[in-house]
Amino acid sequence: MISMAVEAIEKTGIKNVIVVVPPDYENISSAINSKVIYATQPTPNGTGDALVRDSQFLQKAKNVLVTYGDIPLITPETLIKLMDQHVKSQDQVTILTTPIGTNKGMGRILRDSNNKITSIIEEKETDKETYKIDEVNAGIYCFNTIILEQILPKLSPRKNNEIYLTDVIEKSAISHKIGSLFSNSSWETLGINNRVKLAEAESILRSHIRKTWMEELRVLESQKTEKLMAQFTTDKSPISPYRVAWELNQFLKDDTVYIGDGGDVVTISAQAVQPRSPGNWMDPGALGSLGVGTGFAMATKLVHPSKEVLCYYGDGSFGMTAFDMETANRFGAPYIAVIGNNSAMNQIRFGQITKYGEERGDTGNLLGDIPFSKFGEMLGGYGEEVTEAARIAPALQRAREEVKSTGKSAVINIWVDPNEYAPGTKAQTMYK
Repeated sequence: MISMAVEAIEKTGIKNVIVVVPPDYENISSAINSKVIYATQPTPNGTGDALVRDSQFLQKAKNVLVTYGDIPLITPETLIKLMDQHVKSQDQVTILTTPIGTNKGMGRILRDSNNKITSIIEEKETDKETYKIDEVNAGIYCFNTIILEQILPKLSPRKNNEIYLTDVIEKSAISHKIGSLFSNSSWETLGINNRVKLAEAESILRSHIRKTWMEELRVLESQKTEKLMAQFTTDKSPISPYRVAWELNQFLKDDTVYIGDGGDVVTISAQAVQPRSPGNWMDPGALGSLGVGTGFAMATKLVHPSKEVLCYYGDGSFGMTAFDMETANRFGAPYIAVIGNNSAMNQIRFGQITKYGEERGDTGNLLGDIPFSKFGEMLGGYGEEVTEAARIAPALQRAREEVKSTGKSAVINIWVDPNEYAPGTKAQTMYK
């Protein structure tokens, strides 16, 4: 825990880190992997007394950052903001404050009519009015060293024989300028003094790590999407499967469940399609079990009748289970079927062309030019053939309207370029 607090300080660029410890501090030093200075506090006589033990090390410093060792979640960014404000404002003291949030038991910040800090009152010493104050002392400060030299020797112990660092604030307020930095991230200053707080801190830290990780992933995904925009928006003919993928993504609503059932075209769609809600994506999985899309679509619609269901097929996978669409219609589970039709098992086709050449590359993998829209019409629903990129979006919209008005499935058959392949297809090694 203390190692995390020390690491946060070091990441601010501070070179000289002083840790106040009890005489028997081997367990503490073994937990800190950094080179720090240890100042011994013979008896635990309070936070003010702890800072007194540092005084011999502070003479060469102009400003001092003070934090507690039991605040492991504090971030370097917040510490840097506090130090920057302290230097720029030329305050003698700058306090980090937060809303109460997770910081139950922290001292309340008292301000005068001009909003200037006058003192910090410990929670156990508050009355009914001061207890309601929602701005608390986070326990992290920046001090001008001269102020500490002047005031620390004048501090007197409380009734419990402890010297409080917060008393420095009250004495400083008499004749010196006190500033503050308010942070809404009260979780950063959660103090750990029991196992319940430790478990709470662990939960907060995991959530923060996940959030940071997700933000990094979103940035990377955004960068990769930007690189592919020329392909996503191309009007070329035959239609690029990248354009189909982009149009599908633009078409999705918040309640649309997207199902991918295919090889090459579905692999490409994964680079563009982003369902709007968790749980709104289904595909054959890592082993690529083609033909599951129709069953997935029916099951999804039966379980979530209010949701829109769209299944994007390769022509090979649609041909495996196309007639089961009749079952979907009969059981009141209509959905939108979109086929990226390149008239081939294209992942296999690419591998064969790569290894055996153009002359033998098409052996056993061509499927024929099937107008699959006829299946939709034959089963009482809607069907449409699409051969131009500009017609994709209107066709999808018509399918949505037909499914809603007729209660029957719709089939949009989009003819895509058979000579454009997904990166994963081109990287496969089985034919090399």
